[in-house]
Amino acid sequence: NEANELTGLFIDEGPVSIIADRFSKPKIIKDAFRGTVYNGPLLVIVNGQSASASEIFAGSLQDYNRAVIFGSTTFGKATAQVILPIDSTYNKNSQSNLNMGFVKLTVSKIYRITCASHQRTGVVPDIQIPFLYDRIEEREDDFKTALPNDHVSKNVVYKKYPSLPIQMLQDKSKSRVDTNSMFNEISRLNSDIIDNQYYYKGISLHLDGFKKSALKAQKTFEQYEKLSERLSPGFAVDYNAMDNELIQNDKYLEENISLEKESIQKDFYIDEALKILYDLIDYQNIK
Repeated sequence: NEANELTGLFIDEGPVSIIADRFSKPKIIKDAFRGTVYNGPLLVIVNGQSASASEIFAGSLQDYNRAVIFGSTTFGKATAQVILPIDSTYNKNSQSNLNMGFVKLTVSKIYRITCASHQRTGVVPDIQIPFLYDRIEEREDDFKTALPNDHVSKNVVYKKYPSLPIQMLQDKSKSRVDTNSMFNEISRLNSDIIDNQYYYKGISLHLDGFKKSALKAQKTFEQYEKLSERLSPGFAVDYNAMDNELIQNDKYLEENISLEKESIQKDFYIDEALKILYDLIDYQNIK
């Protein structure tokens, strides 16, 4: 529901996703409200840990040509689950035996409005960029019990927005990323992580071997943390109206939001995302 409603803020009306289970025909989930909250240039950042509802959101906006999807391929989870108590007599008003545990049961599959699935494959960004740990973090496809990728047959009618200049945006972003020392460093660190036996060759049962691998992993992460110190922000970050209201009487919250603001301003992924948006805006203004 959250993914559906969030998508509806940026499209006028129409289908958002398709859901199917074993008991009924595939059902189209639609944006129930006409109109949008925002019609301007839009970019969505994703990575390998963007899963489930966030994939519905990103995939739907991509299918509508409504947003540029930027980052790395998403997690690849296109299923829905419920958690049920193993004790079949359980109800919330009784003192049933909860010690028997619970089971997570997959009850439905989710499909894009193209009738394809992002199960195991993820949502592939329009513009891809290296993320630290991206080649070693688990995705849906890594689990032996993951359901296979398939598609459904369904007549889905929706009106796409005008095509976005993806190729031009890709080319301009690539020229920046290829010459950006920070992204080059991330690619190098990713290779170092894969070479580190702490991740790929098993954990040593000898204390000295374990320490050596753990220290190497820690050093890699520390190098990544230092990368942000080299960024000279080309953009400003301001509190929004809700932030301003919340921090009026909460100094602790103000400190936390201030740190988050600083973190955003040093985030080179957001920096590149803004540059892509500038390219898109320039293109639309010229056009």
